[in-house]
Amino acid sequence: MKGVTAAFSSCLFFGLYPVFNKVLVGEIAPLALAAITSVFAGLLLLAILGVKHRVGEIAKLSLGQAIMLATVALFGGVIAQVLFLNGLMESTATNAALLTRVEGLLMALLGVIVLKEKVTSSQIMGTGVMVFGTAVIVTKAFTASVQFARGDLLIVLASGSWALANIIMKKNLSDISPELVIVTRHLMAGIILMMLVGTHIPLDFDGKAWLHMSGLVVFVLLIGQYLWYFALEHTSAANVAMASLATPLLGVVYSVVLLGETLSSYQIWGGALMVAGLAMVEIHMGTIHNLEHRIRSLHLPIH
Repeated sequence: MKGVTAAFSSCLFFGLYPVFNKVLVGEIAPLALAAITSVFAGLLLLAILGVKHRVGEIAKLSLGQAIMLATVALFGGVIAQVLFLNGLMESTATNAALLTRVEGLLMALLGVIVLKEKVTSSQIMGTGVMVFGTAVIVTKAFTASVQFARGDLLIVLASGSWALANIIMKKNLSDISPELVIVTRHLMAGIILMMLVGTHIPLDFDGKAWLHMSGLVVFVLLIGQYLWYFALEHTSAANVAMASLATPLLGVVYSVVLLGETLSSYQIWGGALMVAGLAMVEIHMGTIHNLEHRIRSLHLPIH
């Protein structure tokens, strides 16, 4: 029971991800925001998980593993974050909460193509339902013809980058502890982003901006991740996967209540279709022995 409770609790924090970022992109440039939060999260995780132990593990990585970790950091920590934050500037937190679920869909497709995983009728049906739900949202119930809203399209591309990072990690880094992957991903991504930003990182934010960044790192990236892995250790991976379906719904509620966003009918129908399609895929995946390994390979189950 405590594992299921922890899983749902982690979703309560993960649902805040688009809300915190939506507020922050109005105050800080996306590239600088991604750089600061990545470094902040990486250093805190390193301190919490044990600096000496984790540094020793990092030092023992082979050249190939280091290259793969850098690749994961590039796609999952740099490209995906930049795409997501820039998309969020032109979209709503509500849409972001829903559209980041495309990551699960794209992971399933890449799993079939890259990892040669078997595909079933339930996965195909679930994929079709999710694609239709996504189309409903990005075209505003097809009132935008075939022209996707730019912000929504960037969020979908960010989800694709996260999915690719997960597949690379699963294929090449399955023998490394997820905690080590998370720490190194944040630190490597932070270093790359800092190099891209250079000396143009403003640190004279007001107290509210620092409070929001601290909330994002502590509540979402630290507490949320801790509860996620605690749940995986105390209940089945299938239970955790099903609990994660609550994340987009909570994100929508937070966006409406905390940001005052208006929930449109196309978002309700499109979101319902996406969650239903994802549920069809996850219910099937829950019967597969390697689901726990698949979920453990995720860097952040929030996008």
